[in-house]
Amino acid sequence: MFADDDYVWIDAQPHPGEIKIGLLARGWLGYLRSGVFFLKRFDPQLDLPHPDLNTNAQLYCNERYIELETLAPLTMLEPGQSSVHLETWEIYRDVDMPQSIEGLTELIQSLQLG
Repeated sequence: MFADDDYVWIDAQPHPGEIKIGLLARGWLGYLRSGVFFLKRFDPQLDLPHPDLNTNAQLYCNERYIELETLAPLTMLEPGQSSVHLETWEIYRDVDMPQSIEGLTELIQSLQLG
């Protein structure tokens, strides 16, 4: 796992064990495997309180799968009211695996994420 002030980068490998990370993401999560980049965008609503120690995103990895979950802010709803949490999913092909945080930064900038 690599991390700096801007990114958390998990290099998931198929071995026993698991990890779960909660964070305040800036509106996107991504997963890159075999040249295919899955991107999930959402409205981060950073100024509102969120569940699970104020996290709007959670990443879970084990030996079988990776989960990228976004969480809406905590909201009190009266009977008959509703709330919407919208995610937009995108797929990019032929994406090379960055070898450093700098390479990750270049990829993110090319997709207009940062």
